[in-house]
Amino acid sequence: GAQEAAAGSVAAGVPAPLESGVSTVLWLLGALILGGYFLWCHLRCRRTYAQSLPAADEAARQWLAEHPLRRRVELRRSDRVAAPLTYGLLRPVILLPATLEPSALPYVLAHEWTHIRRLDVVYKWALCAVLCIHWFNPAVWLLYVMAGRDLELSCDEAVIQSCGVQSRS
Repeated sequence: GAQEAAAGSVAAGVPAPLESGVSTVLWLLGALILGGYFLWCHLRCRRTYAQSLPAADEAARQWLAEHPLRRRVELRRSDRVAAPLTYGLLRPVILLPATLEPSALPYVLAHEWTHIRRLDVVYKWALCAVLCIHWFNPAVWLLYVMAGRDLELSCDEAVIQSCGVQSRS
């Protein structure tokens, strides 16, 4: 086992300890680069989110009042986002695009509220951490993409169940 692997490395001209050290450095470099990328994206988005304005929608505030959580949910609007999103764990925020159709508001709020209630942000952080650790594995990249999609579909399904099948579109 180990002696054969060492003999194969020496036969190839690379001592086994050096080969192991190089692969560790490459793995660590990849993990740090990917982790740095996720952090950079997060900080860049936070700057955009900070430029949003409190939402003045009375209907949205009423909807949130009828769906309380243990944490206070803040509602904001921005012309710099194209789709609704949720961010924050302890002080969650639902960020709505400035151009959101009023008829879609209850469904959007239900979807984003479900993300907050289920603590999906924690799952997304865990997925990022796993991807940083296993960045070299194509199956983990696929897991990352598919798990993110499944979180969205699960929230959509919860909205359909609570609002009725006619709300699917």
